[in-house]
Amino acid sequence: MTTLARFEARKVLRNPLLWLGAALLFAFGVGNAVSYWPSIPADGEYVHEGLVVLAPFALLVGALLGLRDRTSRAESVLASTPLVARGLVVPARMAALALASVGVCALVFAATALTSFARGGHGYPDVFFVLDAGLYVALAACGGFAIGYVSGSRILSLLAAPILPGMVFYRQGSQSGSIADPSWLLPSPRLPGRFGPLGYLPDIFPVHALYLAGGILALIGIVWVRAGRRESSSAARPGLVATVAGSVVFLAAGGWLAVQPREVHVFGPEPADWVEIHTEADYRRLGRARRDASPDAGRVLATACVETGGIGACVFPEYGTRLAIALAENAAPLAEFASLDGVPQSIRMVPTADHTGIEDCAQGDDLLVGSQRWSVEFQEYEPVAERGFYCAVYGRRQLVNPAANALHAWFAARVTRDHTGREFVRAVRQGWGRRAAEAVGHLADVPVADVVDRLEPIWDDVRTRDASLADLRRALGAPG
Repeated sequence: MTTLARFEARKVLRNPLLWLGAALLFAFGVGNAVSYWPSIPADGEYVHEGLVVLAPFALLVGALLGLRDRTSRAESVLASTPLVARGLVVPARMAALALASVGVCALVFAATALTSFARGGHGYPDVFFVLDAGLYVALAACGGFAIGYVSGSRILSLLAAPILPGMVFYRQGSQSGSIADPSWLLPSPRLPGRFGPLGYLPDIFPVHALYLAGGILALIGIVWVRAGRRESSSAARPGLVATVAGSVVFLAAGGWLAVQPREVHVFGPEPADWVEIHTEADYRRLGRARRDASPDAGRVLATACVETGGIGACVFPEYGTRLAIALAENAAPLAEFASLDGVPQSIRMVPTADHTGIEDCAQGDDLLVGSQRWSVEFQEYEPVAERGFYCAVYGRRQLVNPAANALHAWFAARVTRDHTGREFVRAVRQGWGRRAAEAVGHLADVPVADVVDRLEPIWDDVRTRDASLADLRRALGAPG
């Protein structure tokens, strides 16, 4: 049986359909990843999200293998062979399909990782994450074999190829109030949150890979039993054993997955700082105060650090120092305001629930940023410096007044590359009205050091909402 499985695996790997699907999956993954800052684990997620591209090809390859003896009219010849008499052809072929599918999927991940590394990415993909993806493709291939072998219909196989993988790829989250998230039970689940060095939380992939393996074994067993009965063979008993064993593993792993939390909110590097979300009520109990990202998690996990232009930046190791340098350079305008209380002078990446963008304003001198999928074009519009000044002016409570609005609009116009010189006055007017523009419009040609000197006497009043627009105008020396 082992020899036959190796032989069939080589034949499967020579099928151009499987490699066409792999090439399309690689193009999908890299095509999406190149728009974002390189990170080997994050880039691999695009491959997982695009598995529906490869799965139909794997299903079709499996279906053609299941139909091969019938279409070639070799059934009568094979019926006299010892392997058929012992009922080993079907399980050997399905095992070959599974192994070839996992191997091809792993190669796509490896090629994506090499591409990410060439772009400057660091880190490595989770082994169970890659295995889980391969087993999903293997399940599609074995399902195709079952359809072709049992039905004997080419039309049914062709119809099933695009339809079935899409159906099992439908990633619907749990409904409000549900005690479990059914998406963990899909053959290809939605991706849990990934928190840099902490990995995926909830970490479903080791058990989910076992869940898929059990399903594949049960499917092989079912077709094995069917083959034994078709050929009047006494070899159906091993198939029954495989069916029962696979079903037990599948149900046990599925039971564990069904009770896993929908999300995990991370507020520190230790499990004691994590909050599991099972139902909508958990969100309400969490409360707004507990939704803020924790600088402590960043201090432990963000270890790729640089300092340039007076601004420090620390990111997760999977990004390397190139992203840290880009963030620090992006925030360089903040260094000019170092003497003003609350203006952040350092940037720290933290694990967050949505992994993207700039997070809530930090306490102290840290500006917190999300942990993945930074656009490679973020330097073009400089959101880091603008957000840092926003945090300094409005504070964590983000209370608004006209004086704070005017200062924030002035700084945003100053650092936005599309609004330089006199054009920033128009941007201020569009954002906050004519009176705000009059308060800060003349500052276009004033050196930053002079602006800081004029702001220092009233800075605390602006931040505490005690300063009016007239106070700001007088302090800045704006014409009456």
